[in-house]
This record gives sequence, structure tokens and C-alpha cells, in this order.
Amino acid sequence: VKDFEKKMPYSGYEIFTKRDSIPFWQNLPIPSNYKLGPGDEIIISLWGEVESYVSKKINREGQLFIDDIGLLNMGGKSLSDAKSYALSSYSKKYSTLTGKYPKSFIDITIGELKSLNVHFVGSVNIPGVHLIHPFSNVVTGITQAGGVKNIGSLRNIQVFRSDSLLTTIDLYDYIFQGTTASDTRLMDQDIVFIPPRKSTVAISGRIRNPGYYELNDKETLENLVNFSSGYDTRSLSSVFIYRYEDDFLKAFLVNKKNGNNFQLINGDSIHVPIADKIDPFIFVEGQIKNSGEYPYQEGMDVKKLFEATGS
Repeated sequence: VKDFEKKMPYSGYEIFTKRDSIPFWQNLPIPSNYKLGPGDEIIISLWGEVESYVSKKINREGQLFIDDIGLLNMGGKSLSDAKSYALSSYSKKYSTLTGKYPKSFIDITIGELKSLNVHFVGSVNIPGVHLIHPFSNVVTGITQAGGVKNIGSLRNIQVFRSDSLLTTIDLYDYIFQGTTASDTRLMDQDIVFIPPRKSTVAISGRIRNPGYYELNDKETLENLVNFSSGYDTRSLSSVFIYRYEDDFLKAFLVNKKNGNNFQLINGDSIHVPIADKIDPFIFVEGQIKNSGEYPYQEGMDVKKLFEATGS
């Protein structure tokens, strides 16, 4: 079968390749729904008539202690809620922070962020508990955990939270169609399970991205071609499909236009042959002024040809 003639890549797994430079997830903006928690560094700045700068990390109880202010319960608060809470606490000591025309001002920013403990199990390169960036989604989380083995599924990634299945993610939607299906944000103690691949279907020949793909039940030749970026300009109108059934090799010839009607199954091998090259030229030789090769167009006769040669 054609896909055994040369080794092809397992498509989609390259998205988890780690960068050698500063990790890209370090530059992610803070989500509006981000909740402060133990390990987060809080920077409280005052300016105006009162100037102060305090940098503290939230402890395991979700608190931080500020001299002359006391304990502040920051755990579980959003950044905007924490700012309002800090203003209320600080204004008890600094009256210039409040009133119609305040003379002092307060701001809160986040410094160093806490890491999340997330469990990655199944067909991952480095299974176990990993410390990951707190803004991580499934893609960036798996990347930090070393990526997925090519025996693992990209189409049935399961995220468990509090002992219940939270969501199932098909990363082909993200990788090949650009949707945001992978944007589920991971939380502390989540479990990400990568089950084995559902199927392995090969496509080779005159296709833009030949390789091995994973297909769901009832997906067709057209789905596979879309995942592999489409036929190239030299592809034949007919596609060869090889399939083993009951230890016998069967072959099918399918027109590209009918690809949506042919369902593929695990183990299928698809080959897209090259179309014969036909030179659309006419060669003129002999006793003539300008011999050589001339483009052929439909409806051309000998008179038009000689007019084109300038003879």
C-alpha cells in the first residue's frame, strides 16, 4: 500500500513542540475572571499625599499581612474586587484615599504568579503532576507537560475536575480549523487524560500535507482531505483507497467530487495519484520563418497557427 513506501508524519502533534526562547505562556494577559490564590504576589502602590509600596505573597490561607493595616483576605478575589477591598482597608488609616476629591490613590497589580498543579495521564510524553502557568489552557498545558505521544488521541482529550468529566476536546477543531475549542482554562488539581488514538488513516501522493491522521466515526474522504490542506494542482481526478477486510486487501476508486459520500475507517490508506502531464503546445518545424513551439487553444486551426507564427 502506498503509505508504506516512505515514512510520513503523524499530523497535529508538532503543535506541542516547546520553544527554546522565553516560554510564550509567560506573556499571556491576565484573564478578567482570574482569581487570586496562594502563591500570587500582590503589589500595592499608594501615591499622592501618601506614598507607599508593598509587595507580598498570598499565604496558604489566602491572606497577606500589611504593617499598620493588618490581615487582608485576598484569596478567591478578582483583581478588581481586590482593589476595592484594599481601598476599603487602607482608607481606615489613610483618609485622603476617600472623599469627593481624594488626595491619595491606590492601585493593585500582580507580580509573580502562583503555579497550578495539574495531572497529565495517559499517552503523554511525561505523565504525572506538572507545575504549569495559571493561565494555561489545554494546548499550552500539554505543551508544558512535554506533549502527546503519537499513539495518543488528539480528538478525545478529556479534562476532569472534582472527580467529574468537565469537557472533552477535539484538538483537530483547533489545529486544522482554527476554532477555540481548546480554550478551556485549566485549574489547580485538574486531570488531563489522553486516551489512545481512535484510528490511524494514511493519505499520500498529490496532497498538500501527506501523513497519518485520526478520524472519528463516519468521517469521510472529504473530511480527511480538508485536514490535509486539500489536493495539489497535479492531482488526478480519481483517488485510490486501500482497505483490509477479513485479511484481504480491497481497493476502491473514488472520484474527488464524491469524497463526501465515502466513509473511511481505521487502517484505510489513501493515495492521490499524479495526473498525466499533457503539453498544451503545437510544434511547428520545417520551411517556415519562426519554427518552434506554440501554445494550443481550443478551436485553433492551421490558418490561425500560421498567423501566430508570422509566416
